[in-house]
Amino acid sequence: MALSTRVWGAGKRLLLGGALILTYFVFAVAAMRVAVKSRDVVVPAVTGKTANEASALLGASGLNLKVEEARRVDATVPPGQIISQDPQAGVRTRRERSVKVWVSAGPRATTVPSLLGDSERTAQLRAQQEGLQLASIAEIRSSDYTAGAVVAQNPPPKTTGTTLALLVNRGERGVTYVMPDLIGVNGDRAADLLRARGFRVSVVGDHPYPGVPAGIVLRQSPQGGFQTGPSDPISALGDAVAKAERGGADLIHVDIMDGHFVPNLTVGPPVVKSLSRIAHVPLDVHLMIEEPDRFVEAFVEAGAASLTVHVEAVVHLHRTVQFIKSFGIRAGVALNPATPVTSLEQIAGDVDYVLVMTVNPGFGGQTFIPRSESKVRAVRELLRRQGSSAPSDPERAIRALRVAAESAVA
Repeated sequence: MALSTRVWGAGKRLLLGGALILTYFVFAVAAMRVAVKSRDVVVPAVTGKTANEASALLGASGLNLKVEEARRVDATVPPGQIISQDPQAGVRTRRERSVKVWVSAGPRATTVPSLLGDSERTAQLRAQQEGLQLASIAEIRSSDYTAGAVVAQNPPPKTTGTTLALLVNRGERGVTYVMPDLIGVNGDRAADLLRARGFRVSVVGDHPYPGVPAGIVLRQSPQGGFQTGPSDPISALGDAVAKAERGGADLIHVDIMDGHFVPNLTVGPPVVKSLSRIAHVPLDVHLMIEEPDRFVEAFVEAGAASLTVHVEAVVHLHRTVQFIKSFGIRAGVALNPATPVTSLEQIAGDVDYVLVMTVNPGFGGQTFIPRSESKVRAVRELLRRQGSSAPSDPERAIRALRVAAESAVA
């Protein structure tokens, strides 16, 4: 009994000693945490400040400033101001710690290439590729330089800058005429007279008008009294563009048909070029043609701001889309009514927009295909899944389709 009592007493003493030791360690750790935490500070925000301002702000919190030597190019942050910091603002850290910051070098100062002798369109594309903003384009007319070529630039070549101004020679002005007023004149007779003097005349549409005999000119462009010359196109198309712009149009959609991919035959690069001279909004050119790659450069030179090709007309669609984008313009694809949305799965992430045909291409005045509504929604969902930034509002698009269908029926 005496032995068991002694063993039990020793056990209690050991247990008590262990508890005391454990208590000591718990309080020691807690005390250390309190001591360390009392030395912690919250990192202040120094982005957007200069190095001197950041140093003073960090010093007040007991922190040090470390500025990275290599400055970062950033067009949105003025030179000398801090772009980012590590640790981020709001993080708790110990005193005397260094906060690393990166300072802005401002916009990238690009070495300006020589654009002298380039065509206006080529110069615009090269400037865009170099990251230069085109500030202005001035014009002269001279026989001393190639027509349509850049004859001067500012800043000059091999200097640095962020903006660029060009001087383009439009060529020596030849014989010019004051455009007569053709409204009310027989269209065939007016066209014959103008063509005999070197003009290109396009009859772009027939419109019945109460009380006016067939064949009489209702509209014209350029309008009467405007200065024009041989080879300038004369049609009623310019008036239609102006009306669309006054009505709030933010782009002009131009349908190009070749008589092969679709039965009809319409305009080509010369008419697009003429439209680009008078339009104040981008030209969206829809190529309903076979082998569109052959004509991409011609339509870009003519002034197209975006080109749409048909999935059904292209064998190597990815290559065609990238080819269009290489000119610095937007690339879109179109789907005929019978073409499934799944045909876009491998290209949806690369296109800027998708055109869903609600009638078979080639002719106007066709009946709206009701299934187009669900197809628009399916295209939008595919673009979302692929992470495409192509803009689309399916509900607004469907409302527009319904309005178009009702207008066509009316």
